[in-house]
This record gives sequence, structure tokens and C-alpha cells, in this order.
Amino acid sequence: MSLENTSDPQSIASFLLFQTGLAWWFHNIKPLDDLFARMQHLRVLVLNGIPFSKFRGSITHLKHLRYLGFNNSNTALANKEENLVNKRNNNNIVEPPESVRNLCHLQTLELTSLEWHSDGVIYHDLPNWILNLVNLRHLIYDKDYPTVSVGFPVGIGRLTNLRTLPGFLVSKKHDHAKLGELRDMNDIEGTLAITDIDHLTDVDEAKKACLEKKRKLQSLQLKWDSLWGSPSQIDDAVLENLKPCPKLGNLRISSFKGAATPSWLGHPSFSRLTNIELDGCHNWASLPPFGQLPSLLYLSIKSAMSVKSIGREFFSGGFPQLRTLQLKDMQNWKTWDGVREGECPHLRELNIAGCIVLESLSVVNLNALETLRISGCYRIRFPSDEQLPSSLQVFNVKGSAFLPEWCRCHMRSLLRIQQLQVEGLDYHHLVLQNVWCVREAKDFTLKFKQEVQFLELTWDDEPNLVSSANCGPAEEVLENLQPCSNLTELVIRGYNGSMLASWLGDPAFSSLVSVTLHGCRQCKLLPALGLLPRLTKLHIKGAHALRCIGKEFFNGCGRSLGRPAFPYLKRLEFDDMPNWEEWAEMENFDLPYLHELIIKHCPLLQKLPPLPPTLNNIEIEDCNTMIIPSSLNHLILLHTFRISQVPTLHQLPVLPSALKILTVRYLPALANPVMPTSIQDLELQGCNEAFVAASLAHLTHITSLKIIDFPNLMELPLHNLVNLRDLHVSTCPRLQTIDCFYFSHALPEFIEGLQALKSLEHLSVSDCPKLHFSANERLPSALRSMNIFNCPSAASWRDRIWRKQEHRVDSS
Repeated sequence: MSLENTSDPQSIASFLLFQTGLAWWFHNIKPLDDLFARMQHLRVLVLNGIPFSKFRGSITHLKHLRYLGFNNSNTALANKEENLVNKRNNNNIVEPPESVRNLCHLQTLELTSLEWHSDGVIYHDLPNWILNLVNLRHLIYDKDYPTVSVGFPVGIGRLTNLRTLPGFLVSKKHDHAKLGELRDMNDIEGTLAITDIDHLTDVDEAKKACLEKKRKLQSLQLKWDSLWGSPSQIDDAVLENLKPCPKLGNLRISSFKGAATPSWLGHPSFSRLTNIELDGCHNWASLPPFGQLPSLLYLSIKSAMSVKSIGREFFSGGFPQLRTLQLKDMQNWKTWDGVREGECPHLRELNIAGCIVLESLSVVNLNALETLRISGCYRIRFPSDEQLPSSLQVFNVKGSAFLPEWCRCHMRSLLRIQQLQVEGLDYHHLVLQNVWCVREAKDFTLKFKQEVQFLELTWDDEPNLVSSANCGPAEEVLENLQPCSNLTELVIRGYNGSMLASWLGDPAFSSLVSVTLHGCRQCKLLPALGLLPRLTKLHIKGAHALRCIGKEFFNGCGRSLGRPAFPYLKRLEFDDMPNWEEWAEMENFDLPYLHELIIKHCPLLQKLPPLPPTLNNIEIEDCNTMIIPSSLNHLILLHTFRISQVPTLHQLPVLPSALKILTVRYLPALANPVMPTSIQDLELQGCNEAFVAASLAHLTHITSLKIIDFPNLMELPLHNLVNLRDLHVSTCPRLQTIDCFYFSHALPEFIEGLQALKSLEHLSVSDCPKLHFSANERLPSALRSMNIFNCPSAASWRDRIWRKQEHRVDSS
């Protein structure tokens, strides 16, 4: 590269040169001395990553230079040899050439440091020649890291025009400036950091600094060296004499070891102070009256280990403008007096963390609070009657033993909070009772509660006197209780509206697998639940006003597109619907995965639609006028069929040969049953007595049998039931004998009495007072338990058989 052909160097006012390639490239640059010699009117010079060896001495030609910037972070790459020499000389940076001292008109000098101190603060020593720059206004020592601190040379106080300077390192070295040299540097503006204040041995140095006269200073950072070092006898006096100008805007005090708070901290004369950070003031037993500061917006107090109570002196003045309050790692803080009415009127954020012995907290009167975060406060509690501010939008709790229980008791009031995170609180399962008010329903913002997976909405029959004055239309209330679309289970009980919410049929609820509608007595129309893409369980009970389930239930629009309604529904149950008369026919492809259909207490329902072949369980109970299909033989997967209280039924439908479980209850007109021989579990209750013998004639595979409530049954024939394991007979007041035998042509073999039930393990007989067994009756060898209740004769036989046979059976 060549710069000799630059047309008119004297006209150049600003010259910026950056490293853009590899380090070796700079070793081929021709010396800059000739070029700088011709740039006599240059005002701004920025050299980033350029080896100083290329222009040592040449900068002296730039007499009118006002701004000089060195970014030496890449110099180590460009000039390794020079860097090693400086390290041997214990220098922390590659210093710019000493010829800079002759730039008497220089106003801004910008340097970039190379190394970090272990505690995050950078320490370097400034060269002595900097004292020659008498017109210097801005000394910028790494603008990206405002915490950088440097050792100033003795005499730095002569540079009274300085407005910007790096942090002042209080040093024990004799060749470093004392803090008192800041005395006449009253034009300092922006941020001033004073570090290692522990090294002060004389209070007078703090006085001489005259921080109070630095009226342009916006931010002040005072940092002692070590967090755990021993306190000095002069610490309190030093901080007292480091009083800044009342026009200060930001203050940070770190690792102070004194026991006394300075009198000026919290004084209302600091009318512009907006931000205060205290970190590691371990020995303060009490906090200053920060509430008196009229403009304070942000207050952070951390590791104030000796503070045990925050009382009225802290709130004195009421914090008229405070927005954010943080209290962290105060491990002995135990009590909080709370905020009185009118105090902290603008506090929006309260963060409390690591206060392990704090026992009680009240946020009453914090009427503007929007964010409350509590973490690592194991013992903290709210008063039992505590009410969180209505303005609260974010509430986070971690590491608390008692707050989750309080939250469980106040969940209703917490629902209006948009971001609610309480460790140890299971708010995945949410129950809301008696929401009558539309405004309250809106405030819950359930649509944004992504963590809620189970939602139950419950109402009493009528609103109480208090809520009735504010209650709105039930339909509008339910509409505004719309949950988040990732809900998995929904229960609605006692809803008194005539129409359910539109969101109940929204396909966006793609995670909803279970819906239960109980006691929606006024509801005349069901929503399009068939559109829910993942619904597997639906239970509708107590819809007393419902007369017809029509296409709206399945949604005709979906069918026109060839989509099945209820594509994943497995269980469908209707119960207690006394006025339901009609169930519109379904399309062949609807309910493609339905396994269970249960219909109970629907006395006016006359018929069922064509049933899908996937059914394996059907239960019908108390449907007086229902016409049962004559055949269910096409339901080849049907495993269980239970039917009861259909008084007009004379004949069971033809059942598939794979049926295993059959329950028949209170069908008095039923006769001449035809049952598949595959049945293994049979329950007969309250039917015609002749039906019993006819039912059992060919069921040789049966393993469980229940005979209940046959008032005229006198004999129970149990023939060739060699697979029967469980027998239960109850409420047969005229039953006298249980006739059992087993006959096999193949063996041949004939066994009579209970012993013919070779596989019987459990025998239960109750409320059969005339039942008796012969004296020679023997128990089956497989019997494990026998219960006989309210059967006097059978009980006497049992007692005799115990004495004659050595069988280990559990009896009662």
C-alpha cells in the first residue's frame, strides 16, 4: 500500500485508518512520518490497530490536532515483538508514543485497554506525559467499559479542563495521584468512578476531592476494594466527606465496610437523584431515609447483611416517584413494616430475593404495582387476608415454603394476573366457581393462561344477593371465560345459559381431549363439538331443555368437506336428559373411533342413529320409549352390552358372537333370550324368573355370574358351569336351592352339588332367607372365599361344613 500520492494532505481535517487485513500487511506499509508532516491542519486522527512503530515521532507535526484515538486491541497481533517488550516492563498496554505530549492543543484522547482485572474492573497506569496536555477535556479510556479504573500520575489535578476521565484508582503507590487532586477538576461531567477507597489513609483526602463542587457530574460510583475485608476506623468519615453535589442523578456504593450511613444519603436536597444502587454495605444496621428523595425512580439494595428490619424511617417521605425497588441477599432481614396509604404511589416493580429469614410481606397500598418477584425467601408469608393490587400483571414466586398454599387459597384473585409463575403451585388444574360478572370473567384473561391444562367452571343454582347486583348474561360470562387453546380437559357444571359459548366448537382447541357438561339445564342447543380434532371423551348430563341433537352438534359444514365429525372420540355419554327426543342420523364416516356409547335416563329418546362398527361397549339405562335395534350383529368388536330399565323391550337384539360381558337389569317383558355362547360375565337383575333358566342353558364359558332381585325365583339351575369362578346371588327371598351338576359324556363323569362348580373361587349369597344346602353338600376345592349374609339356613350349613371339612377359606 502507498499513501504518497495523496493529492493535498494539507486540506485533510480528519484521518481514520483501520486494520482491515492480516497483521503482516501492516509491516509493509511505508512509514507515515512524511504523510503526517504534510497534514499540518489535521484536527481528527483515529488509528485502530496500527503498530506505533510506524509513526513514532511523526505525530509531533500535528500541532493543531484536537482529537486523537488509539484502539490498540489489535496491536498485539500486528506487533508481537513490541508487545512482549512492554509486558517485560510490566506495562498493561502498548503505550502510544511519548511524542503525543507535544500536542498542546489536543482536547480528546481516546485509548483502549487490553486486560481485565479479576473482579471485572480494569486497572492501568496513565503515563506522566499526559500532564503536558493542558487543554485536554476528554480522556476516554475504553468507552465500551465505563467501569475501567486507572492510576493517575501525580499532578493530574492541573488538568482542570478535564470533563471526561476514566475511573480514579486510589493507589498506595507514591507515584500515583492522591484523591485530593480532584479538588479543582470541577468541570467533570458524565460518570465518575472512584475505586479501592480502602487505600485511603487520611480523611482529608476525601475532603480535598470536593465532590460537592462537581455540579456537572451525573453519575458517581464509590467502590471499596474487597467485600469481606476488615473495616477501617475512617470508613464512616470517608464516606461522609465524599458527599456529591445535590444535582447528582445516579449513585452506586459498593463493598462499603463502615457501620454508619452518611447524613447526606437520603437527604431531600438531592432533588435530581433518580437511581441508587447499594451493594455489599454489610455493616449498616438500618437503611437511610430514601423515601425523602423526591425524584428517586430506581432503588436497589443488595447484601445489606446487618439490616434486620425495614421500618418507618426507610419510608419517611413516601417515595413520591419510585418505580422500581429491589431488595436482595439481605440474609438477616426479618420484618417489613409495609407501606402506608399514599406512600409509593408510582411503584411498579418490587423484587425480593435471597432474604432467607424474612417472615412476612404485605403489598397493601401498593396500588400501582405491576410486577412482583419473590425468590429464595423460604419463610416469607402473606397475611391470610392479603389482597394483591388489581394493577399487578406479573407475579413470580420461587423457593418459598408457604406462599404456594396462600396462592391456592386465593387462586381466583390471581387469575387476572397475565404472567403467573408460582413454584410449587399446581395451577395446571384450575377450578372457578360462581363467576357471575362479565368484567370479572374478562379480568381472568384465561385465554393467556397457557399453563392451565384442566379447567372446571362451576355455578350454583342462582347467584347470591351480593353477586346478583353485578351479574351479567350467563352467555356473555361464559364467552369471556374462553381458555387458552392448549387446554386438555374442560368441565362445565351448573351453567344456566340457554346457549353454550362459541369457542367450545373451535378447532383451534387441538389439545382438548375431554369435555364434560353437567347440569346445563337451560341449554337448548349444543355447540359444534364434532369439530374438536382431538376430543376423545365427551360426557353430557343434565341438559334438561335439550330436545334434539342435530347437525349443529356434528357440524354440517365439516361434513360437506368430507371430514368426519368427532374424528378421535372414543367415549360418548349422555345422562339425565328428560326431554331429549331426537338424535339426528350421523354420516357413515362420523365417529370413526368410537368405542363406548352410554345413554342413561333419557326417557323420551325413541331410537338410536346407525352405530359405528368400532363400538366395543354399549350401555343403555332408563330409556323407557327407546326402540332398540333388532340386531347389533354388525358390531363385530362389541365386547360389553349393558341394558336396563327399558320396560317395553320384549326381545334382546341379536348380539355379536364376540360378546364377553352382558348385563340385563329390570326388563320385566323380556323372554326367550338368545345369547351368544361366548359370554363370560353375566349379570341378571329384576327380570322375569323364567328368563334366568333360559339364559343359563348354554353359557358354558361363563366365569362370573350375578343373580340379583328375583322375588319369585325358587330354584337357580347351574348346570355344567365348570368355568365359573365368581358367583353372587342376592335379594331372592323365595330362593330355596341352587341346583348344580356337571355331566360329561366323554369321561363319563357326573358330579352333583356345589362341587360341580369345579373352578369356583368366590361365593357370595345375601338376603336369601329360605336358601338351604343339604347336609352332604361339599365345597369346591378351588373355593377361596365365601360370604353368607342374612341367610339363616345357609349360614348354619356353613358352620357345620367348617367343622367337617378342612378348607382354608376366608369367610364372614
